[in-house]
Amino acid sequence: MIGAIQYGLGQLWRYKKVWAILYVVTLLMAVLVAYPFKSYLEKTLGNSMMISDMLKGFDYTLYIDFVNNYGDLFGTFMNQSFWVILLFLILFIFFNGGMVRLFLDRTEAYDSRLFWSNCAAFFWKFFRNSIYFLIIHGIIFILFLMIYSYLCKGFSISELDSEGIIFAAPKYLAPIYILVSSFFFMWQDYTKISLVRNHYKWVYQGMFDSIRFIRRNLISAWGLYLLNMLLLALIFTINYFITTAFEIQSFQTVVLSFLFAQLFTIARLGMKMVNLSSAAYWYTSKTDSDESTAEY
Repeated sequence: MIGAIQYGLGQLWRYKKVWAILYVVTLLMAVLVAYPFKSYLEKTLGNSMMISDMLKGFDYTLYIDFVNNYGDLFGTFMNQSFWVILLFLILFIFFNGGMVRLFLDRTEAYDSRLFWSNCAAFFWKFFRNSIYFLIIHGIIFILFLMIYSYLCKGFSISELDSEGIIFAAPKYLAPIYILVSSFFFMWQDYTKISLVRNHYKWVYQGMFDSIRFIRRNLISAWGLYLLNMLLLALIFTINYFITTAFEIQSFQTVVLSFLFAQLFTIARLGMKMVNLSSAAYWYTSKTDSDESTAEY
């Protein structure tokens, strides 16, 4: 598994142009959200001291006052942001086909024709794959909410022996939920790889093939995915401690915060590529080994 991640890191640098494309698209989407928000704040707050209070961090009272005073415009802004975020997710689904093809073919360098042609060729299959797994994740989330509600006796104060269960239950359910949902995220990634590797016409063929692969290599495949998740969690943890280490009180600290945010975004996108490339490496190495054994 460590070797697969090392290989993924190597491919990350080999295909750094793809990494740059993902970052530029992410930055552009952020600007599309941030610029209207900036204009919105200028129109509503102007030079109000409320802006300084916002920079200190989230304040529920401040948020309620803001919504009460400017709720209509805020709703319009949130609606626009939703469509930008949706476009962002669709673009990343689009890029996945090209990335998987590069990771599977292991070309010596970034091949723009190969990348963009496979982005287009696999977009609709990957889009349907995302919809199917979104439904699966929704079902899992609802099931865990039902379990939480059951443990809390429907949140009925008269039925509860202690209100402490309302706060204690998530501490036990959250790790289990993350573990279970990670399995289905892993399955989703291996389905993408299977669809590209085997040129399946239908998404369900890739889903069945990938679940067979996972069944044969459950410990190693799931372990690799969890290891990638831990590395991503490490990046989030480092970012949290860095961003909370100083207060935003001047223009210099705003710039510094922005630079740290960009480094975090670059690292997060890089880990997404490492996760996909290490999974592609693991899938091909295991399936090629199984095929060789079967032929022998």
